[in-house]
Amino acid sequence: MAFAGDRVYIGGTFTAVGGVPFTGLAAVSVSDGTPIVGFSPVLNGGGPLAEVHALAMVGSTVVAGGSFVSANGTARQGLVALTDTGVAVAGWAPTISAGGVVRALAVHGDVIAVGGDFTLTGSQNLSFVSSPVSAFSVTRAFAVDGSVRCVAAGRDFLVVGGSFANVDGAPRSRLAALSRSGAVLPFVSGANAEVIGCTVAGNNIHAAGAFTLLGGLGAKRFASATVRGLGSLNTGGRLDGNADSVIVVGDVAMVGGSFVSSFVSDDVQRRSGLAAVAAD
Repeated sequence: MAFAGDRVYIGGTFTAVGGVPFTGLAAVSVSDGTPIVGFSPVLNGGGPLAEVHALAMVGSTVVAGGSFVSANGTARQGLVALTDTGVAVAGWAPTISAGGVVRALAVHGDVIAVGGDFTLTGSQNLSFVSSPVSAFSVTRAFAVDGSVRCVAAGRDFLVVGGSFANVDGAPRSRLAALSRSGAVLPFVSGANAEVIGCTVAGNNIHAAGAFTLLGGLGAKRFASATVRGLGSLNTGGRLDGNADSVIVVGDVAMVGGSFVSSFVSDDVQRRSGLAAVAAD
């Protein structure tokens, strides 16, 4: 989801919202949830249904990433910028590889971090690209040797999670931190399985996924750590199934996924698909 004024933009694989036809991307009213018919882009999945995995806002322009081949009949493989009436921004035309899928977006200053499974102008699976207020360009190309599932921006750095082992040749097992310019930071996590969701709050990185170890320490599918290292690793509640997403509200992390229970020490707590755990 993404918010702008009185709208909430939602993405997925749906074909209608409130009885109104849409193709994986829609806007609804914040006040009552009714679909906004003035925003009606037509995304074409190239056979399968179009699927939107990620959304980001730049002013009133919504950037959508996913699995599709065109928007309103204009070629846009996996990544498109749309006005508030659903028109594709003409000068912002990414050249993502055929079959490429965008899975994560994060606005960071005047660039957008784009992650997924794709190649784009010398980059593999991760790029910094220009904001849609100007013509499209890749401002920083990365070589990531596996899928990027999440990207999150903090004030001074970004965090990237997925199934990769290396970022620009630096060993970073499934979780990495990057500077504003794109330099790979010393933070080394050593997650033993995929990181699916991630976010940043202050200097803390919060990760959710399929992992059970982070930096050799027990961290069952959710953990928090400072960008300076794993010395202050907090594994929060241990989960008995994969965690797919995480957001932080104050000092609490809300974690969503396919688990049914959270374990704190020996205390088993029923938490079917959603858990609140300490974020610090």
